[in-house]
Amino acid sequence: MISHLVLVFGLFAIASAQRCLDNPPSLPLDVEKFSGTWYAQHRFGRPFVTPGCFRANCSATADNGYTALFEYNDGLRQNQTIYLVFEPKEHNRFLLTFNGTRILVSYLAVDYDSYAVFYDCVSDVYFSYVLTRSKTRDDAVIERAITEARKVQPKLPSPSKELNCDIF
Repeated sequence: MISHLVLVFGLFAIASAQRCLDNPPSLPLDVEKFSGTWYAQHRFGRPFVTPGCFRANCSATADNGYTALFEYNDGLRQNQTIYLVFEPKEHNRFLLTFNGTRILVSYLAVDYDSYAVFYDCVSDVYFSYVLTRSKTRDDAVIERAITEARKVQPKLPSPSKELNCDIF
């Protein structure tokens, strides 16, 4: 498990000393309403930087941040789990620090009952995910989420990939 996390997050470390080139505004996030289970359904950005399929069980913290029990597939059809802490930062953003690498998280669209779209930025490596409350893929919900996210950030990172996550 650790070796896979080092591979995934180690790529961030290469660029972590540099500044993000494109940092979109972030919507306010009600961490109490955001708490619960989310499933990755669509990814924007480079696939070798982030895991494809994951499930995150989020819980609000007293400081208006949140934690996530992050379960993902390691590429060998083995599920791995890590605990992540998202600290609240200025301008409605959250900071995830993992093995010394700082990842700034912005939310581009949130409908607490059905979808959320987040955007991560470390140096020149950007990626976004569409998350849904439902484990079952619903293209209409995903399209609505992407449409709302593009109102905040018109250009989502390339390439775009549909995820069909049947691992959970």
